[in-house]
Amino acid sequence: EKVKGKKLGIVLDGKITSAPVIMMSIANGELQIPQPDVGDRVARVKASDVLASILTAGAMPALLTLAEERQVER
Repeated sequence: EKVKGKKLGIVLDGKITSAPVIMMSIANGELQIPQPDVGDRVARVKASDVLASILTAGAMPALLTLAEERQVER
């Protein structure tokens, strides 16, 4: 419950590819990622497809570790 409502930065090659808000507790190592909030429906679908391709490209070669946690105000 500590992470609910916070953003999860997804970084690939040193660039943030997405930063979805965590909507529910992360159970069993699984997380549903909400559709990116960008532009019109076509842009959202394209952004979702790109993110899905990145995440399903294969196993990561390294362990996932929390490198930094910070809150960003809008």
